[in-house]
Amino acid sequence: MSDRREVEPPRVIGRLVALNGTQGVISCPLDTSEEDWSVGHLITIVHKTARLVGAVCDVETHDGRWSGTEVNTARVTVELNGEIVDDSSGAPYFHRGVSSFPSLGAAAHRIRADDLRAIYAFRGREGVEIGRLSQNQAIPAEIDVGELIRRHFAVLGSTGVGKTTSVSLLLRKSVAMRPKLRVIIFDPHNEYAAHFPGLAQIIDSDSLELPFWMFRFDELADVIFSGRQPHADERDALYEVIRAAKAKYLVELGSPAATNAVRRQPMSEGVSVTADTPTPFRIIDVVAVIEDWLGMLDQRFARSDLRALRYRLEGLNRDPRFRFMFGRLVVEDDIAKVISRLFRIPTRGLPITIVQLAGLPNEVINSVVSVLARLAFEIAFWCSGSYEINVLCEEAHRYIPADSRQTFGPASRRSAGSPRKGGSTEPRSGSCRNVPRSSIRPFCRNARPCSP
Repeated sequence: MSDRREVEPPRVIGRLVALNGTQGVISCPLDTSEEDWSVGHLITIVHKTARLVGAVCDVETHDGRWSGTEVNTARVTVELNGEIVDDSSGAPYFHRGVSSFPSLGAAAHRIRADDLRAIYAFRGREGVEIGRLSQNQAIPAEIDVGELIRRHFAVLGSTGVGKTTSVSLLLRKSVAMRPKLRVIIFDPHNEYAAHFPGLAQIIDSDSLELPFWMFRFDELADVIFSGRQPHADERDALYEVIRAAKAKYLVELGSPAATNAVRRQPMSEGVSVTADTPTPFRIIDVVAVIEDWLGMLDQRFARSDLRALRYRLEGLNRDPRFRFMFGRLVVEDDIAKVISRLFRIPTRGLPITIVQLAGLPNEVINSVVSVLARLAFEIAFWCSGSYEINVLCEEAHRYIPADSRQTFGPASRRSAGSPRKGGSTEPRSGSCRNVPRSSIRPFCRNARPCSP
């Protein structure tokens, strides 16, 4: 079979002249009258009963010059991605990786249409067509939505090449195929709303409602200290006053909040309260605790730190830019309502949530993204498949830049794996031990799959 292919002059490109573990170099004459092929195209290299698949990554003439009268010889560098073997019925079957390598002089071919189709086939799984292959317009380009949302993915490209349009197409196809799928988009430029008419709930700075008590300590500290690094005593003071305010709130309720349906487990007497315990508290109680401490003779924290903390909390509480966090007149434990609206449970025909970040204060954006990404992960984890949550980070390098010193730690950890655009929050194996105490476990356990 391989001999028959080697004597097919129209498909022969050239011969293998160099090879290492991942790349091969093909020497071939260039004929401008034949079909064009260039960087990104796939070719095959004959080896025994298989055809090794290589993606063209570099093309250059042998001497670095171009002749208009003589035949030009090219050196084509290809990355070896897998191999195609015919099964018992003669149908091509693509395998990732290379089991063995060819010898120098092996023939390189233009890839056959059947081989190209086999590379992108799902073999029994249902695919969704999103376009046509650029190398062969007769072959549809398909994606497996299930595999796509089970792992992190990225859409990369220069400004203006159509990343937003491409991502929007992928998401529309995904929600059409997966009724349980919920999508939350962090949109810093307010550009996605036009791509999902009738499919998305738009949440902007005026309609966002994310109570401050739903923030974990490190997330709330980033807001209170305006992104600067506090010294140890300031951070300790904030931790202690928040813990005291939460304990005061639970005591005043007489612990009925401990049996709320959105709690992971009942809070009984003797269970310690921390600044991360998922329970509401009031800013007025935090200020009252600070006032009490300022009146004590024996001070654990410097009075200057406590006064600065009180002024900052009172300022945030009055700042209209932060009313999505602090604007409530009455603090109540309504996390189920907040989650239902943000993550479309039930969808009510709108499976996508677009969070427009452009109108939010710059110093709070990282914390908001951290909270929403954490909630998405916890919902996906505790619901055990009842809901699938896909988080899309537009301009994700804002949260996970190359220099780790220039990012907000919690947002980086919770957005990791989603560079530029895209990413699923479905937990991978081995992640369970790192899941923090959750305030939504019973809420998710009692949830049932709902129709769009």
